[in-house]
Amino acid sequence: MTVTEPALLSLQIAVAGPTTAEELVLTLDGSTLPTPREIDGGYGGRVHIIKECAPGALVVGYAASVEGTFPIPAPPGSEEHDRIVQMRPSRYCPSDKLLSTANHEFGDIEDTGKLIDAVRDWVNGRLLYIGGSSKPTDDAVDTLLLGEGACRDYAQRVVSLLRARDVPARLVAVYAPGLSPMDFHAVVEAWTGPSGGSSTRRGSRPGVRCCGSRRAGTPRTPRS
Repeated sequence: MTVTEPALLSLQIAVAGPTTAEELVLTLDGSTLPTPREIDGGYGGRVHIIKECAPGALVVGYAASVEGTFPIPAPPGSEEHDRIVQMRPSRYCPSDKLLSTANHEFGDIEDTGKLIDAVRDWVNGRLLYIGGSSKPTDDAVDTLLLGEGACRDYAQRVVSLLRARDVPARLVAVYAPGLSPMDFHAVVEAWTGPSGGSSTRRGSRPGVRCCGSRRAGTPRTPRS
């Protein structure tokens, strides 16, 4: 990394099990720096502190040797637990702040598949697809106020509205179909029930329907 002015730096390097040897080496413009001070990071973690790092090209190198066996943790949770988690508000999908909007616009739709289609079309009809128009810190409410965004912003908006209607949904990073050259794209996975199997433009797998924003390069939707 490039340090442009004197800075306080902190590095949090996870301890990879029972290590027998480890080495942390920092160089600045090719010169080796003193070993950083290690402090307790809480919850079993640790933090290495560089109190005053001078400007320059900083390179951080870490190596460790691990011996013995280490138990492999079980897969996290169950599908049912996943669905519960995917109905909760999150940092970028604050569904609790969109409860009134979701109930006003989609409160009369009981069929989950039709609800997913309605939310997707509603979002597509109210946002302008403009790459670079949003900030990395923007959430679904920011997108609602801004009225424009890229695929991530569309997906966060859809996820938030679906969760506000008690439909488990999550954002998924995929390769966008039809783009040349190929590129990443954000879509939404939403739960339609164990006997789902329906599909939209983005495809599906049993019980899950995918929906998302328009592909890059397609015409923008007028704001309404």
